Parts: sequence; C-alpha cells; structure tokens
Amino acid sequence: MGPTQHDAREESDADLTQAIRHAQKNQQFAEAYRLGKTQLERIPQSESKLAGFIKNAHDAGLLDECADFLVDLAEQHSDDADLLNYTAGLLGEMGQHQQSRALAIRAAARRPFFPSRTKNIKLHVLALQCIATGDYRYSPLSARFYFPGITDLYTLLDPAIAVHRLLVDDLSAAVEAVQSLPQCDIVLNTISDPDYEQSLHNAATICDALGLPVFNSPRQVRKLNRASLPAVVHGKSDKLMSARSVYLPPGRTKNSDISATMENEKLAFPVIIRASGFQGGQHMKRIDNDIKELGVELYRGNGVYIIELIDVSFQDPRATGCLFYPKYRAFFANGQLFPMHLLVSDQYEVHKKTSDPVRTRHPWLLDMEAEYVQDPEQHLPQGLWAALKTGMSSFGLDYCGVDFAVSTRPEDCGKLVLFECNAAMANRIGVLPEGSQIQRQWHDVTQAAHMALCTKSGVKPWPFVLKKGLLLSLGK
Repeated sequence: MGPTQHDAREESDADLTQAIRHAQKNQQFAEAYRLGKTQLERIPQSESKLAGFIKNAHDAGLLDECADFLVDLAEQHSDDADLLNYTAGLLGEMGQHQQSRALAIRAAARRPFFPSRTKNIKLHVLALQCIATGDYRYSPLSARFYFPGITDLYTLLDPAIAVHRLLVDDLSAAVEAVQSLPQCDIVLNTISDPDYEQSLHNAATICDALGLPVFNSPRQVRKLNRASLPAVVHGKSDKLMSARSVYLPPGRTKNSDISATMENEKLAFPVIIRASGFQGGQHMKRIDNDIKELGVELYRGNGVYIIELIDVSFQDPRATGCLFYPKYRAFFANGQLFPMHLLVSDQYEVHKKTSDPVRTRHPWLLDMEAEYVQDPEQHLPQGLWAALKTGMSSFGLDYCGVDFAVSTRPEDCGKLVLFECNAAMANRIGVLPEGSQIQRQWHDVTQAAHMALCTKSGVKPWPFVLKKGLLLSLGK
C-alpha cells in the first residue's frame, strides 16, 4: 500500500468522506475512486456519494470498471432507487442502452413520484415523464441527467408553479402513486417523442384516471410520429407535405428487411435510415444507391424508419458552386406560431454544429435568418406561413416545434416540407444572450406556454417571472 493510500476497512463513513476529499484535492482520483467503492459498499443510499464516485471514476479513467461495480451493487441493493437511477444513467451515457433501460424501469418502479418543494404556489402541475425509453443518460462531467424526447418546458416555469414529477415507466407503480398525489390543477405531459409508444400509452392511462386538464395530450403526441405525419398533414393545405416514411419494428431491421420493404413500398433512393426514439440526428444515415452503404446496424435494438429524401437544397449567386441545405424551425404555443431560427448547412444533415461553419463563411445566411425571424410571411413564398399555422393549429398540441424547408424537387417545388413535429425540441431561452433576436422569440414562446397552462387549468394568470438569457460582459 503506497504512502498516500488509506486502509479503508476500519474507517468510519465520515473518515472516508474526508479521505476522499483529500485525495480529490491532490488530484489522486484513482485513490478517491477506491475509497468511494468501500464507502458505497457500506451505504450506497446517497445521491451525493454516487455523483462524486462517478466523477472520480471518470477523472481516473475508470468508468468501465465503475459501471461494472455499480451494476453488481444494484443487484445487491435492488430497492435503492438512487443507485438504480445513477447506474442506468451512466450505462446510457456509455451507450449500453438495453441494460440502461432495464435498470431505469426498476428505478421508476421503486420511486415513481417526486413532489415539488415549491412554496407560495399559484399553480400545481403534475409532469408526466419517462426514463426507460430513448437515450436517457447521466453525464459525469456536468453531473446532470439528460432526458432526450422529453420537453424541457417543465424546467423553465415560473417559480410560483409547483412541478410534481411522476414517472410512468412502470404503470402499476405510477397508478399506485396517483392514489396519494397532492391536488393538482393540470397535467403536463412532457413525453414528446412520438416514438415513445409504451410511455405515451402509460401517460394516457394516467391522464384518463386523473380526469384533469391535460397540456400536450399523449395521444396527440403519438399521432405525429414520422410514419403517420404525411397522413396527418394531408388535407390540411395543398401547400404542406411531409416525406413518405415506413416504420420497421425491432427484429425486422436487417439490410435485407429494408431492401424488401423499399421494393414493396416503391421507395426509391436516396433515402434516410433513422432509428426510432433518438434525437439530434443520432443513429441516422443517408443511403444514396445501395443499402449496403448502411454498413453496421446503427439502431441498437430499436425500430427504424425508411424516409423518402425530398430535395430542399438551393444555390445562390453569392456562393457560386455551393449547394445549401436549409432547416427552418418554428414553435406553436397557445394558438400562436413563432419563427425561431434558420440553420443552413452544406450537407443534408442540418444541425447547429454543421451550420455554424457554413454561416461563418457565408454571413449573408445570418441575414436570411434575421429576415425569417422578423417577418416569416414575407420571407417564405406566399401563403406558406399561413398554411403552416393552419396545420399546426390542427394537430391538437398546446406546445410543439416543427422543422421544415421549402421543396426544390420538380414535382412538388414550392411546397413546405415538414420534417418533424414534436415538443422535444430544446427551449433556448436561458442559453442565448439576453435580449438577442432569437432569445426574445424563446421568451415569447415560453410566455405563451405559461398562458396556455393557466387557460387550460382555469387559473388566473399573473406577471410571470421567466428565465433570463445569458448576460455577456462587454469588457473595458
């Protein structure tokens, strides 16, 4: 045993905590991790201990060993909801989704309800959530859990709104918890990915049992999955469309299954193959000529969508020889449609990380975005913004984002192509500079969502206190 190591066998919990802090202070993270193992073997029931232990394992480069240890510990302490939850989150962060989900549903069964500690309450909200679906994960660096597919609106509500959280992953546990809930004014369904079918079913069952007003009905969320969206959009306006999409369930996602389905459905290349239940372009690939381009499976046990690729690319004389791919975003809240942003990339997969370099090289694209946000009706071809508002108003959701672009494909050139509609898109009110053009848009969306919550619950609105944006120092 080296001079900096401790014999942890005889030390008290307080002594171990002090020794761990000493090792951390001296950046002896492997030693802190070793001491933490001993501490958790004695008393695993502590969120702060688990978070610190995982961080030490990360800093010591021992995450794989840490995950194996926590899995074994969770088997020994199968009633410890915190231990199950942190282990599930860490496995999700490491890409072990199936094992993560199994532990997450056990965590939800052990402790499905999290009451609010808010005081001076003006509105009680019951937020329905799930953790055993999608890409649930815990980051050692940020010490935060991430809930892809869940709207973050519930984290952005006025301080006078009490948010009580109910996990619906284990329906019997959730139904039992409902029997002793505090009196709530409204249910906020935060489950926003239409592919979370079982979780949405469970949430709908809870909503039926409670009989309260519901913000973002689970059944309406489910109707907006990629395979159903073309039929939902059809008939709303001859100016709107959505790409054809065919869903293949788990067990039918081999390349041979995809090829046979494309032939039966008369889907031609190019197509996008995308795993269900993931956000941000994860597990998605464009296939131009041959399904063999897909290579290894990228869906990890989920079903997949085969999505028709509709051309929305455009050229501009200010950038000769360049081909641009736009993706507009708008948000619908309380009957209003708000223009949010316009990202433009030089590749078909358009995200902020692929758009920023392109907009840096071609700053006039930022002017395009400003024009869209300031006056979308004037910026888009005539009638498209009004058609989009009509469509979004008919989808039955109180709060919902939509990504879209204008088709440049000859047979439907000029129509508005809806890529996806859901409320899982991140609200950026608190991460953009305070008072900037797009931050103001998010402020207005969040304000509208508050008004919708009050209107649906029958609670009189008050001057809401909303999250501020980033305050940038100007320097001297």
